Amino acid sequence: MIDESDIDWYLKNIELPGKSVIDHPGFISENLGDQGKTYARNVSVPEDIYVNIEEKLDKPRKLYKIGKRFGYRYTKIFGLPKRSEVSKSAFKKSTRKFLKYLESICYWSQGKSNIEYEKNMLNLSVEDFLVCNKNGSGNLFLGAAAGFWSYMVENKEVEAIQTNCKGRGDERCRIKIAPRYELEDSFEAGMEKVDFGFSRDYKIFNKIRDTEYAENSMKDYEKIGFFEHRNGLFVHGNMRYIWTGLSLIEILENELEDFDDVLFDCAFQAGRKIPKNEACEGMKVFLVEYLSATGWGDTRVRKDGEGYQVESFMFPWTKFTSDTSFPIFRGMVSGIITKFKQSEIKLKTIRKHDEGVTYTIVAEE
Repeated sequence: MIDESDIDWYLKNIELPGKSVIDHPGFISENLGDQGKTYARNVSVPEDIYVNIEEKLDKPRKLYKIGKRFGYRYTKIFGLPKRSEVSKSAFKKSTRKFLKYLESICYWSQGKSNIEYEKNMLNLSVEDFLVCNKNGSGNLFLGAAAGFWSYMVENKEVEAIQTNCKGRGDERCRIKIAPRYELEDSFEAGMEKVDFGFSRDYKIFNKIRDTEYAENSMKDYEKIGFFEHRNGLFVHGNMRYIWTGLSLIEILENELEDFDDVLFDCAFQAGRKIPKNEACEGMKVFLVEYLSATGWGDTRVRKDGEGYQVESFMFPWTKFTSDTSFPIFRGMVSGIITKFKQSEIKLKTIRKHDEGVTYTIVAEE
């Protein structure tokens, strides 16, 4: 069980000002690591997007491998100490802090952990593990768990298995993460060389700047009750939201580029569920403020004879951004517009602009 010292760490490092930035329109960002020297930019997206992807793409091994690559990369950026760099007690404490952080951004709830240090093994018992709570799957985030632990114990042969799954009828989700020889029936994903994509350009493009069109931040949307904390989860309506680095979405899109239409449709179906009782404020206002609150930058929505055009200024940037056509972003936004207009609208094309210090994308019909 996570102890009080870990809760204190969470309050000091995640909730208090200067660590997690959720009060600036267009941005969700964090100063990570023990010294707060690493800056990471996040977005918040509905879990339903990933649920749809797992259900429509019968590629559990591929999704697991993508997740592992992301988990390894994200933990590196987070600045966590590796096993060889600290004492046994410090390593365990650091691990539990990171697990609490993952719980705080809705990877699971009510987590318990047991570290078998000599075996390089981590055992998790959790409620509401991402995706699997909906359909008994969740290979993408099982892979992410493997990548996280693989980095920390400095063993790229670490894999993860789910021995119990609430989505398949068990009381709780139980996950075992360890070198493959300690496991039964795990995927053999290994770990290719990881391009961390974290550079001076990352800090420049993702620097917090004032918005021109949007006025609302994530904190504002929490205050008005659009988002709420329910049973340890972050939700809007009946949809749970997860905070994650954009690189997860972009690695997913790059690795599954032959399935752009499927990814678009998965996000489109989730996007249609996002607007609830906001029709009174109008689609354009809602879209601008929603995308701002969930970290997608500053948005302008226009319509001309050619159809709708959605421009996102100060768009979250990673080294992988230039290689994707953003089917998930386009699909989600198309779904939102469709729900408002009660007529199918699909943003089929994308243009990208490197402004030198900010990045802009334009999605069009």
